[in-house]
Amino acid sequence: MTAVIQIAGIEYAAVIAAILEQSLDPPWSVSSVASFLSVPGSFALLASRGNAAPEGAVLCRAAADSCDLAAIGVVREARRKGFGSALLEAAQNEAAKRRCRHMFLEVAESNQAAIGLYLAQGFREVAKRVAYYRAGARSTAPPVDAIVMRRDFEGRL
Repeated sequence: MTAVIQIAGIEYAAVIAAILEQSLDPPWSVSSVASFLSVPGSFALLASRGNAAPEGAVLCRAAADSCDLAAIGVVREARRKGFGSALLEAAQNEAAKRRCRHMFLEVAESNQAAIGLYLAQGFREVAKRVAYYRAGARSTAPPVDAIVMRRDFEGRL
């Protein structure tokens, strides 16, 4: 499967929020996505199978020489089909085009699938935030540590 990646503006806030709802707890609201994208340096990418509806999304914010990956998600039916990897790669390329030298992200220590993806694409752990993620409305789980990861972009600029 080859993912088709497109840049998405604020007009896609509802689509992005619907995708992230299936991946994040608590999910991002449409207004949160729109607010995020209204800040200079922010960008979103969507992944789809050609002309089909988007099945994955990523939100990032570039500032100075750094880019923060704020959220990434893929709808349940499309997981493990390469959308997350394609979105992460495209987000890094977009950040490099914007003259960023590195990207940061944070991930729940319990999210081993995501951590594996990030490690495979060259991210490394640089910090830990203890009990950072609290259970959302859909969960009664105890707090989970966040792993902060970084990827340097040597050779991408």
